Amino acid sequence: MKLRGLSFLRGALKDERGQSLVLVGLGLMCFIGLAGLSMDMGHGYYALQELQASTNAAVLAGAQAMPNTTQAQTNVQLYSSMTGGLNTSPALQGANATATFMCYPTVTTAIGVPCIAATGSITGNYNSLQVVQTAHVNLWFGKIFGVPIFNLSATGTAAMGGNIAPMNVAIVLDSSLSMTATDDDCGTGITQMNCALQGVQTLLQYLYPCSPALTTCTITNGVASGSVQRVAMFTFPDETLATYANASNCSGTAPTNAIYQTPSSTATSYTPVTATYEISLGLTAGDANGFFSDYRTADQYSTTATSRTLNPNSLLVKMVGGKSGCTGLLPPTTSGRGTFQAGAMYAAQSALTAEKVLYPAATNVLVLLSDGGANTNYAGQFAGSPTPLVTTGYYPTATKDPCQQMIKAAQDIYAAGTQVIAIAYGAPNDNCGVTPLNYDTNIWATGNNVPFTTVGQLTACVAMQNVADSSKDFYSDYTQTGSGSTCKNWDPNYNGTNNSLVNNDNSLQNIFKSVGSLLGGRPRLIPNSLTATAMS
Repeated sequence: MKLRGLSFLRGALKDERGQSLVLVGLGLMCFIGLAGLSMDMGHGYYALQELQASTNAAVLAGAQAMPNTTQAQTNVQLYSSMTGGLNTSPALQGANATATFMCYPTVTTAIGVPCIAATGSITGNYNSLQVVQTAHVNLWFGKIFGVPIFNLSATGTAAMGGNIAPMNVAIVLDSSLSMTATDDDCGTGITQMNCALQGVQTLLQYLYPCSPALTTCTITNGVASGSVQRVAMFTFPDETLATYANASNCSGTAPTNAIYQTPSSTATSYTPVTATYEISLGLTAGDANGFFSDYRTADQYSTTATSRTLNPNSLLVKMVGGKSGCTGLLPPTTSGRGTFQAGAMYAAQSALTAEKVLYPAATNVLVLLSDGGANTNYAGQFAGSPTPLVTTGYYPTATKDPCQQMIKAAQDIYAAGTQVIAIAYGAPNDNCGVTPLNYDTNIWATGNNVPFTTVGQLTACVAMQNVADSSKDFYSDYTQTGSGSTCKNWDPNYNGTNNSLVNNDNSLQNIFKSVGSLLGGRPRLIPNSLTATAMS
């Protein structure tokens, strides 16, 4: 009996162990299945984010090409996740993107972009583009449960470029002797001065003199009725009051450089005394502060920016060489002044301050183009020299290096609410002018974008980088005469690994196109749910 009882107990234990193992096995399978599904879901979510990002890139690229619908569709495919696109991903299979052109009344009323006649394969009046992109993700574990793929879909909608904001733009151009060097990237034998002027012409093609709702701009003495984006021109060295009009009168004669003036850093308007930095002020046209809005007689909103026609009768267009037979501003034929940017920058800010009183809704923007080198030795080049201009403070003084004065001027201007864009044109990676000119070598200006702690670290390139109010507003053409070819703008999002360049080019024209797109209105993402008239 005892043996039979033990045998029965042994059998019972065996049965229970077998059932337990079965239960454990089922539990493990469920756990692995759930873990696998979780991994698949995470993989699918990541792929969906990739798809949405590429859809946003595709719709913005397409909207950038509008109103040309053919080019817009090409751009959509180029920036999509479709085979051959720039945003293909192993996670996204069978991607397909469909573009639909829209006319949103809300876009017109909210951001001033009208529905305009399209060119290309799809005709109609549009102001926006919507892209729907589909793809599927192959699952790792879902196929065990009969679900081999996830089908994904992402939608992006963008208003076309030209969401115009009122703006006062002061362009400050280096016209020192270094600008007589040639820039073969701009054309064989073309001087850097002429290339810079061509760049300003490009910028004017992107800006808007009057409301895009108007067929033509009504212009009186250089000012458009209901002007939107107004432009004034400044240069350094400054020009004598007797000759500065040579920049705009098509005489082919260079203005005469004057001894550097030092306008107040806190003035609320600009009034030249014996010479002027503002070559657009006090002419036979232009407003009281020297700003023009007649650079085009119509917005030509439906025309690609670089195909828009500048107004040859505008004095502003003449001074940047935009009229046939007019050379525009010429650099000096002899040396003697050196380079000092701060005075021109403070003069520009004074004029911008006064212009904003006339147009309080406008944003003030200062665009500085220079190689960044500041090498004036003051003696004989400044009003009041060779005696130091002041003995205390940072501006104007002959005891402080001019590079830091330029940086401090930019930071003062930005603090006053003006956007500061810096274009380094062949900026060298050597000392910014402190040596061998024997200035005070103390560091007193801050490097908000690129820190420096010694004058040896303050190169012309570093100075221009710190002129921009942020790295996104710093542009560099680093292949020109005198450049160390290393003045490049690195994407700060890459944590200093220097594997992504932004806002760099060996074409000054392309840089001005980028600035023009920034100021003239880039495409922007908008909600997908607006009511519109559409056509695929």
